[in-house]
Amino acid sequence: MRSPLRAAHLWLFLSLILVGVVGSGCGDAAWTLIIASGGGLEDSGLVVFIHIENGESSGYRQDDETFFGEELVIRDAATWRSVWSAHRPSSPPPPVDFVRDQVLAVFMGQQSLGCDEAGVAVESVTRQGEELEVVIEERHPDGGAGCRSNPYDFVRCARTAGPVSFVRR
Repeated sequence: MRSPLRAAHLWLFLSLILVGVVGSGCGDAAWTLIIASGGGLEDSGLVVFIHIENGESSGYRQDDETFFGEELVIRDAATWRSVWSAHRPSSPPPPVDFVRDQVLAVFMGQQSLGCDEAGVAVESVTRQGEELEVVIEERHPDGGAGCRSNPYDFVRCARTAGPVSFVRR
């Protein structure tokens, strides 16, 4: 039997999808609402997450020739401001309630060929007890025009205290 609170959460999420909570971000960035539920909001299964922003070129460690990607779990406002300032120095970070939520940031690292085709995206977040597993899809071009980019994805999900593992595919 479904609880009233669980039914209310499901109704709210479905309502958001139906009204089209999809916006446009800055420059090459896009914001997308992703809803995932593996049978509810229990302690195991798929986790609801929202893409805050993703795109082809982040300022995060852009001048570091040895940067080959990174994953971050951001659980406080000071760290969020610092990472966002490195990513997009001229704009304030999107608001996040760090009492309830955390940010998962994924950077592909410096790309120098086929930047229009290179990309990284969080595909799923799965909870197994207290641990989260984040599956990341990477697109690597076979070649293309010379360029410089640092593909990225920022997502927001419910705050956890446990470990987070990232799996790149």
